[in-house]
Amino acid sequence: MKYVLLPVLVMCALVVVHAQDERTTDRSRVAILQQVDRPSGFTVPHAASFVTIDQEQFGMGLMVPDDGLIHMPINLPGIGTVEAEVRRYRVFDAMSTLVAMTENGPVRYGAPTSVLVRGSIPSIPGSFVVMAMYPNWATGYIDMGENYDHKNFLISPLSIEPVNSVMIVYDRDAVKQQYSWTCSTRS
Repeated sequence: MKYVLLPVLVMCALVVVHAQDERTTDRSRVAILQQVDRPSGFTVPHAASFVTIDQEQFGMGLMVPDDGLIHMPINLPGIGTVEAEVRRYRVFDAMSTLVAMTENGPVRYGAPTSVLVRGSIPSIPGSFVVMAMYPNWATGYIDMGENYDHKNFLISPLSIEPVNSVMIVYDRDAVKQQYSWTCSTRS
């Protein structure tokens, strides 16, 4: 009896390990950022693509567990569509409370609903992707690595109105900086 039980236990253990491997290498494709046409009346002197939040896909992104793998297509101007391989992370849990100190005293807010991800584009060695996606807007940064001289793409809302925002995806170097900006505590 014990000679039959041992192979059965080994097989069960292998099935569990395989199931865990399948879960951790899940190729869930979540296209939260949906490509849209350039908004009418909006012009830019450089190449750009435009995206909006797909609510159904955003809901799927919310179901991805912490450190869960997401494969997300992104259209980069001048390069084309690439597939980012990112993992979800959280800054706040569902029980977190944020407190804004206003002139009328503290005001409490619940944690924002978000899908925060970081990772890379596997087809582009040395690349780095980080994005914060919310129900109606997103922001992000993509570094293309050494093969592209560390070209940076930014994802930014076109409007400060967060309702159904359209985001622009653009090469940071294509935009002339109007003001000097230094991230430092020293003058």
